[in-house]
Amino acid sequence: MATDGLEAVTHTTSRERAEAALTALSGASASFTVPGPPQGKQRPRFNRKTGNVFTPKATVAYEQAVASHCIAAKCHRRMDQTTLWTVRVQVFFGDRRRRDVDNVAKSILDALNKVVYWDDHQVSTLVVQRMEVDRDNPRVEVTLSPEAE
Repeated sequence: MATDGLEAVTHTTSRERAEAALTALSGASASFTVPGPPQGKQRPRFNRKTGNVFTPKATVAYEQAVASHCIAAKCHRRMDQTTLWTVRVQVFFGDRRRRDVDNVAKSILDALNKVVYWDDHQVSTLVVQRMEVDRDNPRVEVTLSPEAE
């Protein structure tokens, strides 16, 4: 069959990509839990007197806690700038108030800069799931897996 120089293109659905990402996590993965209410990344603030832009203290504290729990669980790695990562974030809120899980994922990814990977642009697959409400144990569960080369 002549292809006239054209290659066949395989299309995958978002569900197939998500399932492939979850399968990739079953390899050499590492997990840790951040106890307490999940916190989203807050927008940068602007100081009108000095003109400086700063990250709110609550965001900085949460990102430091995420990094500490990762290190305590021995999930940190020798960083390089080429390894691609699959990250799965499961968010368990303590109540049913509306919140964006993407902001929680951003906090987690930014916290792991210089801890697991050099920069979060190395995360090629991100799976974020809003789990059932857990009033007694709100938390975020994170699973990290380097992608096969």
